[in-house]
Amino acid sequence: MPLLGVIVLALDIIAIIHIVRNGYPQWWIYVVLFAPGAGALAFFLFAVLPDLGSTPAGRKARGLAMLGLESTLRGVEALIAFEENDSGNIAAATRDAKRADRFLGRGADQFRAAGRALGTRIGDVNGY
Repeated sequence: MPLLGVIVLALDIIAIIHIVRNGYPQWWIYVVLFAPGAGALAFFLFAVLPDLGSTPAGRKARGLAMLGLESTLRGVEALIAFEENDSGNIAAATRDAKRADRFLGRGADQFRAAGRALGTRIGDVNGY
């Protein structure tokens, strides 16, 4: 239990420092102080997350994540086509499998690039 208290205190201190350094309204400090843990979580959800999309890095990450999602969806479509291919056409099945692998790999790379744009590391995505 004391470890949880230390973690909550650390998160509250980090939130207050972020509020002061980045010019957020001062009433956020009172929210964090009077609702330990929950105040810092509310600050992150209602103030920090919406602002992430307005920074150049946030916009770049959002664009890369959308490209990653589109590529992943194309890879899933190709996997479905591969699964539904029951005609015995080996060339078509191989083409669908290669297409699925290419799109899923590209999607994973774009998700990792979005993470790098935000300064975080994203590991394996669906085995890619």
